[in-house]
Amino acid sequence: MSGNTFNWCFIGAGPFARSAAMELTFIRNRSHKIVSVYSENKLEAGSFVAFYGGKSYSTPDEAIALDEVDAVYISLEDVSKHYDLALKCIDLKKPVLIEKPMTPSCEQAISLFDKAEQKNIYLSSTTWSWFLPVFNQIKEWIANGDIGEVKKCDIVYSHPNNPSKNTDNPISTLVSVGTFPLSCCARIFGTPCEISCTATSFENGVDTGDKITLTYDDGVVCNIELSQKKFLGRENATITGTNGIITLPLFHQVVKAKLMSSTKMESSLNFQRNSSSFDIVAKEIGDGLVHSEFLAPDDVLRVIKMIDECKNQVDAQIK
Repeated sequence: MSGNTFNWCFIGAGPFARSAAMELTFIRNRSHKIVSVYSENKLEAGSFVAFYGGKSYSTPDEAIALDEVDAVYISLEDVSKHYDLALKCIDLKKPVLIEKPMTPSCEQAISLFDKAEQKNIYLSSTTWSWFLPVFNQIKEWIANGDIGEVKKCDIVYSHPNNPSKNTDNPISTLVSVGTFPLSCCARIFGTPCEISCTATSFENGVDTGDKITLTYDDGVVCNIELSQKKFLGRENATITGTNGIITLPLFHQVVKAKLMSSTKMESSLNFQRNSSSFDIVAKEIGDGLVHSEFLAPDDVLRVIKMIDECKNQVDAQIK
């Protein structure tokens, strides 16, 4: 660190990187600084540093290895490139934070965690919504029986402007869009005993829309509908019980949850910014951790395993 500033290398200068940079540059009280940037798109990198600061480098090695870099944030539109770049960070002894999904497969994610542990280098992902106060409130409402016995959860999440669909290497909707709703279900209900997934549309060899059903041992069923090509309606999660419902409108933004039952009405607001993940990472790296205590590797892998199972079923359908 330089004084009280934590210095970042950004690998990728697309929409995800710009969203994070906006938070770091204009909201986080100057406790973070972007010092180096690499993108295969030179014009994109140039406009990024002009607005958010730092210096653009012609190779990822140059950007990562810079002495003043405290950690690397990888946020490429092509998720398939995350693995090799994360390995490069580990080899160059730089802590690394990877935008979700960490990798396209659980096998690659396990390999990264193992290599990071072997070399004593911090590695984590950005699924920080897992522990936001709204989800804690939802779990408390369920545990208190405020909506009676939970029967099902319905989630609709469409992302027609998702940049992942515009790459030369098209990416499965399950990978590019499915991570958050599956994380939501895993956070609230745990690991399902059964997963069923069907591609509702596909092109160029990958799924562009999916329907997922997660079944749990206690009988709860989660129904998820995804698309990265068309708008499915306002994104929403609804948990239905025998005595009421919990709704999470605009659930990807994790703004609020609302409880409605025959005996109770209550709302839970959340104004925590996404960039709090960068604060957490900076502290954990400063504390000398290799694995995040806030978002454990097992929590990351649980969701990627769910994606893997869905992908296997969808790939069989497409082929």
